[in-house]
Amino acid sequence: MLENPQNAHDPLIPTIIYNNLREMIPARGDQIVEQIDRDSAIASDFDETVVRWVRDAVNAMNRSPEQIAKTLKGALPASVGALVDKTTDRKIRGALQSVIDAFGTLGVKPAQAARLFNDELRHAVSDIAASQGSSRIPATAVALWWHDPKAVTTARAIIGDSMADAGLRSEFVRALGATKDVANIDAFASLVYDNGAPILIRQGAVNALGVMNDPRAAASLLDHFDQLPIDLKPMVINALVLSTTSSRVLLDSIKGGRIPLSNMNENHARAINGFNDPDLSKEVVDVWGKVQTERNPERAKLVKQYRKLFLSRGSDPVKGMSVFEAKCSQCHTIYGKGGNIGPDLTGVGRDNLDLVLSNVLDPSLVIGKPYYVYVAKLKDDTAVSGILVEDSSKQIVLKEPAGVHVIPRDQLVRLVQQNISMMPEGLEQTMSQEEFSDLIAFLLSKEQPVPKK
Repeated sequence: MLENPQNAHDPLIPTIIYNNLREMIPARGDQIVEQIDRDSAIASDFDETVVRWVRDAVNAMNRSPEQIAKTLKGALPASVGALVDKTTDRKIRGALQSVIDAFGTLGVKPAQAARLFNDELRHAVSDIAASQGSSRIPATAVALWWHDPKAVTTARAIIGDSMADAGLRSEFVRALGATKDVANIDAFASLVYDNGAPILIRQGAVNALGVMNDPRAAASLLDHFDQLPIDLKPMVINALVLSTTSSRVLLDSIKGGRIPLSNMNENHARAINGFNDPDLSKEVVDVWGKVQTERNPERAKLVKQYRKLFLSRGSDPVKGMSVFEAKCSQCHTIYGKGGNIGPDLTGVGRDNLDLVLSNVLDPSLVIGKPYYVYVAKLKDDTAVSGILVEDSSKQIVLKEPAGVHVIPRDQLVRLVQQNISMMPEGLEQTMSQEEFSDLIAFLLSKEQPVPKK
């Protein structure tokens, strides 16, 4: 079946072949791989289906991480020049990808994986990473486990390549971002400002720059801030309050008039105060104002004011739905759409105007314990905030609009609960009175409003 190249293009036959071979893998896995490797046509025709599936299964069922790394040696060429042969290139790519997949399945961490490669094997993988064949992609991913200079150079080039696969660029940002190497700044910044890349891929580069705790990294996020799309700008500000150095750059930029103050909200101010740096906290007061850590009594007066406003004018729940999507859906779900940071608003009591106004204008008045804000200070002098979704002996996990922060216990210095909502006060200041009234009308709706034709 494998010797017939037409079978490789059938939608079902490769799966049928693999399912029959899979039963033999526990007893004869190595023998099957050897037979496949001896036939270059099979390795070429079925490289993305049966060949890869068999390699993955053999690694997962029959081999330890040490054995997986050892078997890779025989699959690599004696010299990089052999990669001009496309069939060999595909074979190498498949072998490397199988190692990556197997280590992922077995939970082998990069540092542990790196120790399994001796100097000879590292040199071979490094040369492939620096080549021009398709196998350079998985070779780069493998060589980054030990921060190989050639792999780092290739990864930076791919991150900055607007024509490269978005998922691959994201993967390399994660790998390089963990090192916090300032030499990555230019590559990451080029991805941040690549308007052809998906927003969430660009966000990964934004966060990697924010946690570097480096002034040039922070400045790279603000150099062309006005050119960023509207949905990426809040992600940049969120990233800038992840470290003390970038927080200073943000505050200096606002103070100097380079960044509008309206981009910073109370959550950002709280995050900066979470560093417990007296100079930074003073600058927050000077630039942004005093941070409210307890209930603000002035909010009750505002509820009465906006109640009169709402009752004095006609409001459109359909328009309010658009306001909700722009202002609230990043955190809240309603009618099956939106984020999952705050509670799902679909089924909660929304038939009382006073309660809805109070929840919007005074979000810290009543907070369910699952939605308290926590600030975590880390050993690398960074801090993150969010709602607490895991608190175990192994790790702390905080969730906020910018993403999820997984913090190993041994990296945590301090975790502080603040009796305030993740939702910042002052939402009404970000919209017109008409938009606010439309939003309240939408929140009071008993079912999703339908635009009139």
